[in-house]
Amino acid sequence: MNYYKSLKLKECNLNLNKAVIGRPVNVQRDFEHTLDTWMLKKIIEINRIDFATVGEKYRRLLTTLNVKDNTHNVVNIVGKEKVKEAATLFKDICDMELSDYYFKVLAKRYELTDTVSEAEYNHSSTLTGRMKIVKGTNFLTMKKEDRKSLKVKKDNKLIEIDVKSCEPSLLNILIGNKPVDDVYSLFVEDNVPRTKVKIAVISSLYGSTISRVSKISGLSKPTIKKIHDYFQISKIVENLISVYEKNGYFYNLYGRPIYEIASPMNYWLQSSAADFCCLAFKNLIEKESLELRAVIHDAIIVEVDELAYNKMSALQEITDPITNISLRVDNTLIS
Repeated sequence: MNYYKSLKLKECNLNLNKAVIGRPVNVQRDFEHTLDTWMLKKIIEINRIDFATVGEKYRRLLTTLNVKDNTHNVVNIVGKEKVKEAATLFKDICDMELSDYYFKVLAKRYELTDTVSEAEYNHSSTLTGRMKIVKGTNFLTMKKEDRKSLKVKKDNKLIEIDVKSCEPSLLNILIGNKPVDDVYSLFVEDNVPRTKVKIAVISSLYGSTISRVSKISGLSKPTIKKIHDYFQISKIVENLISVYEKNGYFYNLYGRPIYEIASPMNYWLQSSAADFCCLAFKNLIEKESLELRAVIHDAIIVEVDELAYNKMSALQEITDPITNISLRVDNTLIS
């Protein structure tokens, strides 16, 4: 375990001996009386949080309490009373700051990807929560043609279910507009291909200037200004910066704290879309009893029999049960 040499949390001042920094410590038998069953469960869950994603006070506290099971403990380093004080603060933080996201949304994301047998996913090590694969088959970088080589049971098929234009489509709903089949079609110009329109929309949402977007996309500046106005980019960015300046962080749609402000619209939307996809895919997998083979950001690969294939190939949208937002999907037969 990685312990800080000095942890100051409210009235706690936990000074740790250099001799035990970074080393496991044998538990005292009174451990279970120091940290109750609720605490043990929460501490196990908290191990899935990358401390870089939470504020300094919380990071230090969670590091102190970062024990995977009841075989390691900090009690015999800092004393039972100090750990009790830290545990009390930990409960307060869980109730006020971490519960809604880390114990409800993030936990469900791991529950989704933990069912993928060929890869180990991490949902915590990036600023926005965009997933990474840290072990096994890297489906995130796998070429589309290579997906056809995935083995399936006899007579089964592989199908990819992909959220259509996920980030702009999600934002379109959040600002109060009706869902559209193709959000990019709202900004077409004569003789400008859809791929360039897509570049213009995504670049605008991720903070590029109107002049820059016009240069790389070929769309006129009035059309790009229409994109900015339609998605209320200036208003949203202004609000995020205001919240950040007040608190030192802002939240995504689901309550994930984001501690950087360099590209607020980018961070907020990418983070919110990552959560939406995982929650909506998990809802679909459970509802339809599908066999999940891979998650690829805003898409999943599932193995299905003939009956399930017919049903999934007709699927038009997926829904996140927390927000009740539905977004449209495309379905592609892989093999």
